[in-house]
Amino acid sequence: MELGDLSLEFFEMAAMVLECMENVHRNTLDLALYVQSWSGILLQYEHDEVRSIATDAYRKTTNEWQFVGRESLDCLVYGLSNLLHRVLQYGKTSGKTLPIP
Repeated sequence: MELGDLSLEFFEMAAMVLECMENVHRNTLDLALYVQSWSGILLQYEHDEVRSIATDAYRKTTNEWQFVGRESLDCLVYGLSNLLHRVLQYGKTSGKTLPIP
């Protein structure tokens, strides 16, 4: 997705919509379709790894970067993971079995 870094609000809204759909359409909600679709997107997504400047001594010996500190939040990974977690939790509490792709 092109705007993955700007999509946190979108995924928060999607989680609210999913919760409403779970409450209204308990028996007709196709959870397996959501799991398959969202996990496919998540697996195909290429996360941009953050690299920081390594110390001079480390860089001279290994010619690699060493990450120091925390990476920034990847909204797409966070949002899809949260939606998948919610669907799997709902499936577990409702007694529905879901195929794991």
